[in-house]
Amino acid sequence: MSLDWLKLEELLDVAESLEFQGLEKFLGLTGNIYPDLTKFFFTNLKVKGDRFESRVKGVIMDITPEV
Repeated sequence: MSLDWLKLEELLDVAESLEFQGLEKFLGLTGNIYPDLTKFFFTNLKVKGDRFESRVKGVIMDITPEV
């Protein structure tokens, strides 16, 4: 998806909000993309109290509410 398309459709508020959040690369699937690692991340995702935890390639990722 291109943010330019949103601008052409006169959805400027949506485009500006997505740009502000830095989601251009995510939405456009540009840059370094690792679908297998993403799949492993979500497959191993666990809820631990008020946070999330996942393990990919032996690396534990602890995601707090602030993140």
